[in-house]
Amino acid sequence: MRIDPFLNLTDSSSPRYKAMAAMAQVEPADAASWRVFLRNIFDRAAAQGALGIKQLQAYRRNLDYQPRADRDVRWSGQLTPAEMTVFQDWVMHECCRLADERGWPHQIHVGTNNLPQSAPLPLGPLAQRYRNMKIVMLHCWPYLREAGWLAKFHSNMYIDTCWQPVLNPAFFREALAMWWNYVPLHKIACGHDSTTVEMACGSAMFTREILAESLSERKLNMGNSEKSLRQAACAVLHNNSVALYRIGEHVSIS
Repeated sequence: MRIDPFLNLTDSSSPRYKAMAAMAQVEPADAASWRVFLRNIFDRAAAQGALGIKQLQAYRRNLDYQPRADRDVRWSGQLTPAEMTVFQDWVMHECCRLADERGWPHQIHVGTNNLPQSAPLPLGPLAQRYRNMKIVMLHCWPYLREAGWLAKFHSNMYIDTCWQPVLNPAFFREALAMWWNYVPLHKIACGHDSTTVEMACGSAMFTREILAESLSERKLNMGNSEKSLRQAACAVLHNNSVALYRIGEHVSIS
């Protein structure tokens, strides 16, 4: 479930506000009503099969979401940039709290645009505060080192390489070289994040070709067995996502 729309929902006269208020059966106007509004939306999403949340705020602002007191938030009207930041911070923490209650993963766009505001290091405190919510850092380039460090040292932070092969296959090759033997294997997933059939096909092809090259280097340089390499490939291409999103079936490699 995308949570981006909530972070800009301050105009009570807008069609989006009216539609979402009708869906949640409450008009969010203060801290108490906003909490009811968000919980109702989350409950509705869960009833329809939602398994997590996603946000793309890194296209527009930094990822440093500070905890905010209810009294410090202005809820509607023409907010100043500073007031909008406070409002967005508050809403983000409420969404994370609800995801944390449900054990939902939280996909967060990192890098590729709005540099350096889309750097992921500020997400560390968010992960520490909501430990039952798995943060999945999407894309990560050019912040490969930062994303790798977060995934290694925060138990509930993960990496998805999606979009890297589309941006440049060399970025995906660089990421694997950096993360093998550093980031725990179960923390890495390889999606594609494509918008057309052709893009999906090309991304899948690049991903498998580069993954095969990288694993062959591991066999050459470290003596990994064929079985362990197949298990690693299956993990990043399938099993890690099955465990992360609790959907599908785990595949065993004999």
